[in-house]
Amino acid sequence: MRWRFVLGLFVFLAGCSSLPPSQEVSLDTAATYQVAWGERIKLEPATTSIQVTYLGKVTTFAPTGSTFDVPPPKGAPDLTISSAVSPATYATALDSTSYVNRGTVKFLNSSGTTLKRYTPYGSVETGRLTVLASITRDCSSFFSGALSQANEGNPPGSRFERIGTITQTLLSSSPIIRLCFATLEINQQGTQQAIVDLGAALSLYGNYTTDVSSSGFVVDRNDISNLDPPVKSFDPSCEQIKKWLDPIGDTGYLNLDMATIETDTNTLGASVTGTGVNVIVVGSGLGPNDTFACGTEFIDHDNHIANTIQNIAPGATISSEKICNSSGACPAAAIGRAMIRIVNTVRLNPAPDYLINASWGGAIANQAGYSMLNILGKRFGVVIVASGGNGPNAPAHYPASYDDDVASVPTLALENVISVAALGEKAVGYRIAGFNTRRNSSIFAPGVNLCPVTATGFRCDTTQSYPDNLGITGSSFAAPVVTGIAALYLDDAPSAAPLTPATLRSCLHDSARTNPNFAGMVWFDAAQCP
Repeated sequence: MRWRFVLGLFVFLAGCSSLPPSQEVSLDTAATYQVAWGERIKLEPATTSIQVTYLGKVTTFAPTGSTFDVPPPKGAPDLTISSAVSPATYATALDSTSYVNRGTVKFLNSSGTTLKRYTPYGSVETGRLTVLASITRDCSSFFSGALSQANEGNPPGSRFERIGTITQTLLSSSPIIRLCFATLEINQQGTQQAIVDLGAALSLYGNYTTDVSSSGFVVDRNDISNLDPPVKSFDPSCEQIKKWLDPIGDTGYLNLDMATIETDTNTLGASVTGTGVNVIVVGSGLGPNDTFACGTEFIDHDNHIANTIQNIAPGATISSEKICNSSGACPAAAIGRAMIRIVNTVRLNPAPDYLINASWGGAIANQAGYSMLNILGKRFGVVIVASGGNGPNAPAHYPASYDDDVASVPTLALENVISVAALGEKAVGYRIAGFNTRRNSSIFAPGVNLCPVTATGFRCDTTQSYPDNLGITGSSFAAPVVTGIAALYLDDAPSAAPLTPATLRSCLHDSARTNPNFAGMVWFDAAQCP
């Protein structure tokens, strides 16, 4: 390692496109609004029944009180590929059928007329908010005072309550600026109104800085991200695997062992290994105690990711941050606390280079999470490499959609975010995999039929025929290929020319444009990063 620069690389994933659902569209006789599965919403005064439809099943609820908690969906959205996906059509506009199978919530009156109709798009923890604040006082006293302000004139516990511990770290010691994170419970309010009320209370309580936002804090729903692929499809059926593969290319994908990937992605071989780079894998955790509940024979999702990184950049040091449970769900509360721990790590140990790989994501643009990514990028030079998502007809995928090459909302574009899509390989070369979320990636890497050592115990059996011989598949596993390549670039960079996030982005994008193996696939080429 010939230089020292703090850099972090996040790799996220789930399934979605860079175009967000519209705020309001006309369907049937009522307007349709956005809502999240699990969100607490205010009832229309004349509501006599609530009808929830998901994957063709209709459930009717009777109203109790003035709010309704949208029940979390059971089972995965129907994201079956219905048409061929080719490189030529991959980046076309989002399909008109993108949200057809994501369900509806209707408020009906006694005559059966629809008063309001919602279209859910992603999940949140029911009745919970997350708050990120940059302040100059103690975090506990700040939140205690703000909640007292928010609950003033109401019975105890009728509006807001704090859940669990408050996480904090110093952003700077002179002047003292603390970064604080807390999870709050909503009582007797809709989520949107609770966000407005709490924001007003935080503003009145004051004593903040502008490091997080223009007001020194952000408050948002505690949304749920997921590992991708999630546990329930981690070892998918043969039929599901067929649907995941690109329909334009029959069934001739080859298994990609690590030797093949090393050859295709690193022109310098053993001369550059990622030495001196510290990679933090954020997700389900590493080791036998963090295996999924889907079967004892399956090694953990993040173990495959770590093994892939290690094969490409064997000199890198790998550690982990666990944010997801055994079902593959990753709450914003856990993500926020992990990010604060990462901020503290790079602040206290600025000498090594850091890359952070997190193969997960969700359909909601969480404001607290966005602010943390912005802080990591601007203050600490952290690059976020986000896997672009699985499911061609899924909604916008975050944090991948913060990539400034694919961001659907320009004001949310972050130059330190890089979104990754998966490639499969056939005998004639690499092809874009059909399961990628459309228009949500700026770079490509192998992510179909990967065979790291950790996968050979239950997959990648070349004595079997297709599709029983398939390796691990998903954007989750394309992301660590880019993480490993980024580690090689960091190792190779001269001390006289340290890599900023923007420079590293250019290196990766330039190498993708010039790769002779596949124009669009990222690789390590020292000539592209002088």
